[in-house]
Amino acid sequence: MDIAQSTIAERHSPLPRWLPWAHAILLAMTLYFWGAFLWTSEPLGYVYKRDFLSVYVGARAVAEGHGSQLYTVELQRQLTDAAILPYSRRILLPYIYPAYVAVLLSPLGKLPLVTAFLLWTGINLLAVAWLLRRVLRYKAVFPRQRAALLVACLA
Repeated sequence: MDIAQSTIAERHSPLPRWLPWAHAILLAMTLYFWGAFLWTSEPLGYVYKRDFLSVYVGARAVAEGHGSQLYTVELQRQLTDAAILPYSRRILLPYIYPAYVAVLLSPLGKLPLVTAFLLWTGINLLAVAWLLRRVLRYKAVFPRQRAALLVACLA
């Protein structure tokens, strides 16, 4: 007795089977190392070394009413030193963005540096969540494509 082979062609994914697992491993490693780092660090000790400081200084200058002096090195140095006390920076991270960015972010300049950084990080995480939601709504062409896109996006 012969068994007829199915005439329905199976759709195969163009991605290798190991690729989503590799992305998942990279994501797990990234989360582990960031978690270990953030667990042992002090927030201000982390934030004052990041380029968010320059954006914050511009926002702080506008929030304090010094928008006309936004690109003055002395003012930027003064605002930086006040924001990162008790730390200090030998090399200034200058505010070099367009003035409208400082105006747009001026509400962050009214907050302390660490609070502003955490709020800004939260806004970025919300944007990532929105993007992931959009990825999950994507109609997958291949069976594991949605999972692969999700893991790659997170990694």
